Amino acid sequence: MTHEPTHSETIRTAMATLGLNQPRFADELGVDQGTVSKWINGKANPSGPVLKLIDRLLADHESQAMAEASE
Repeated sequence: MTHEPTHSETIRTAMATLGLNQPRFADELGVDQGTVSKWINGKANPSGPVLKLIDRLLADHESQAMAEASE
């Protein structure tokens, strides 16, 4: 049985990977900081489009890190 990460875990991991605090993460996603707080506290879940945007931000971050590493 594998552990499926909760949305809260996904949000926390994304913020840590991107090096963003709640207000900056919220700005990147175009949402309120209070919304991010609700996601982290498990009081709400991000929508599908927001999850896709988080995936895109993480992919862009990874691509940038790989490009910098190869310089």
